[in-house]
Amino acid sequence: MAAREELLRYLRRQLIGPAEGNKTELIEEPPNRRYLMGTLFPQDTDRQQSLTEAAEVTEPGAAPEETSEETRFAGDTVPDANAWLPSSMGISLYTDAEELTLVCRAARYETRRGKVRKWQRVPLDDFEATFKVGEVQKDIWGSRAQIRLRWRPFAGRWLVTAALVNAKNATGDHGSQWDDMLFQASLEVRPVGGGLLQYPSIRLTSRDPEEQELRLQYRHVVTHAVGHSCVVDEIDENGEVVGPRANRPVTGLRSQMMPEAEVPAITPAGPSGQPVLKLAHLSDPKVAESRLRTEITDFIEGYREWCQAQRKVDVPPGAQEAADRILDRLDVTVRRMETGAEALFEDSSGHALRAFRLANRAMALQMRHSKRDLAGRRRPRSEAVPLDPGPLRDAAWHPFQLGFFLLSVCGLIDESHPDREVVDLIWFPTIRSHAASVNSPRPATRSIIRLAIGSCPWRTIRTRPVRPTTESSSCTHRCSQTGWRHSRSPGP
Repeated sequence: MAAREELLRYLRRQLIGPAEGNKTELIEEPPNRRYLMGTLFPQDTDRQQSLTEAAEVTEPGAAPEETSEETRFAGDTVPDANAWLPSSMGISLYTDAEELTLVCRAARYETRRGKVRKWQRVPLDDFEATFKVGEVQKDIWGSRAQIRLRWRPFAGRWLVTAALVNAKNATGDHGSQWDDMLFQASLEVRPVGGGLLQYPSIRLTSRDPEEQELRLQYRHVVTHAVGHSCVVDEIDENGEVVGPRANRPVTGLRSQMMPEAEVPAITPAGPSGQPVLKLAHLSDPKVAESRLRTEITDFIEGYREWCQAQRKVDVPPGAQEAADRILDRLDVTVRRMETGAEALFEDSSGHALRAFRLANRAMALQMRHSKRDLAGRRRPRSEAVPLDPGPLRDAAWHPFQLGFFLLSVCGLIDESHPDREVVDLIWFPTIRSHAASVNSPRPATRSIIRLAIGSCPWRTIRTRPVRPTTESSSCTHRCSQTGWRHSRSPGP
């Protein structure tokens, strides 16, 4: 079993139960304190009463909870599903089937009195039955619980809410409250003679531009159900969870009290290994200006070609307007990159290109300083370190990092440029330990640092031109003011 799956199973056992997998476990603390998820309380149980029974301290004068209209589902099919102590859980779905098979599971804990009060787990028999259109209620588990359904016709099909409800009512007898609670509750729904359809939502018809664009970008995600007091896992015929990009059909729905989501690892895409991405190449004054300009122009052309290819991608009916807005913004971004490159090479003073090269050298120095033999790890002050190391020779940008700098050039060097009114968001998801990130910043962070460092030599050169022999020391001194470790003493 993978480590991630093992961790999830452990968390579910601890939060939902039973902790050790023992179906008849005996525990020494109130079960609603031992297990914090998957519990259906007797109806009308309030938080004050429950905390008192569990011998917890609550705020003086705390009033019982009130159920507002906003927390009640229409028709009370799932009463108190959104209450602090829910008495029901439910699944709403959209289907063309006229029969649904429901499977319910749960357990209860009986109080065992003695010198030390304990609670014995009593599994309830799995309940499975098929319900037809019009069948709306059934008592199960000796009237301890109810299955409730609500069938609503919609566009020739059925909107159905199926709920598992604790049928017991809260009483003043503290000793019976635990016995009436349902633990490890779950509900599974499968259509018979039909399928699960995309669940209707007001967002599907929203005219809000952002909603339209999000709907287009996430069109592969289809919602088949909505949970009440739970989330819903979409499952296949074998009971396995079907991911949003899986090719298996969704044939059933199952309640989930501890939601999980796996975020796929994301790595920067695009070309790699090109000279134009090497910091040593970009900072080398021996590289001819004409060659560097051609390389940067070809680099930007790669983005242009990618954007043009996106215009040939098929989009769903009615989504073309949203697609055009996104593509137009991409075109503006590429044009800003082109304009930034022009500003670098058409500056008659040569200051912009010199600042660009110095900034790349400063970043290569920072990357060298973050290595373990310098500032990349803690060390005693008495330990010797290399003095005055040169820039990291193999340091390279990801394509999006160089692109971000190019589109920001005009606003950086021209205080009157309209880009000064634009806030650019650069976002790239990374998960790194604190130790790994202190001296080696994340890709997006490094892009912002690169931009900040680019402004240092530009402002210095523009106001007080420096001699070529002092460029490196001037850049190192000024860049240290940004807060990054660019000094010539790379201590811990």
